[in-house]
Amino acid sequence: MIAAHAGDRHRIGAEQAINANLQKYGSRYSIGQKSASASPSVLTLVAHDLRSPLATLRSLVELIEVYQKADRPEKIASCATRASNIIDSLEEMLNSILERVMKTGDPLNFEPFPLSIDEILNRVITNNSPAAEIDKISLRQQSCGSFEVEGDYQLLYQAIENMIGNAITHSSAGMAVDCTLRQSAGNVVLSIQDHGTGLSCADIQKAFKPFMTLSSKPVGASKSWGLGLWIVKLIIEQHGGTVSVASEGLGKGTIFTVTLPLLAD
Repeated sequence: MIAAHAGDRHRIGAEQAINANLQKYGSRYSIGQKSASASPSVLTLVAHDLRSPLATLRSLVELIEVYQKADRPEKIASCATRASNIIDSLEEMLNSILERVMKTGDPLNFEPFPLSIDEILNRVITNNSPAAEIDKISLRQQSCGSFEVEGDYQLLYQAIENMIGNAITHSSAGMAVDCTLRQSAGNVVLSIQDHGTGLSCADIQKAFKPFMTLSSKPVGASKSWGLGLWIVKLIIEQHGGTVSVASEGLGKGTIFTVTLPLLAD
């Protein structure tokens, strides 16, 4: 119970920080930009990117309830620690968005820094593992080396989390999501493959457009607003990269492929 109370204090602190920041800056930016090339408004970006970590926190609460019934205090403490880490990530994400908006007026504009794409992928997988565990989905990772790129840590984290979260929600119990990093010429290539609901040819044509409804629906009760892949595309292109999607059809899984230029030696 001590760990749970500590988690509550972190959550309340995070909520207060979110409310204060949004009251101060949120009213300056409008919602509703639907152009495929325009940047999302700050509130659109925040509203969308809160969904995945909140879903993971819900999964952790469910796991804590399971472990309480099984009298597994060590597992409860582990869940509380993971929840605290996710709340820290939320605060970092919100502060990063507001910082970029204050500096440039654009939530996707950034000052590039060298960073490890491996580290970002590891953190995304760690933070999303509770949701995968609840849904009985395996997150598998393979890396053919260590890769550095130039960019914004939080933006790339959001892009990768959007794709992995999408793969989890479109997979059924017992399935796996495979995340692979490899080098191709002067680029690092990230592939995220699921074996779930798949996409039709028509879906593929509009997958990266904003506010588009796809025929492929999430396996659970979660609702899709058609924003995630659009945001992914904008972020990756801001980093000089490309993102594509392929599927053999409905029910046959999906693979997203991201290419980013490697940091020059």
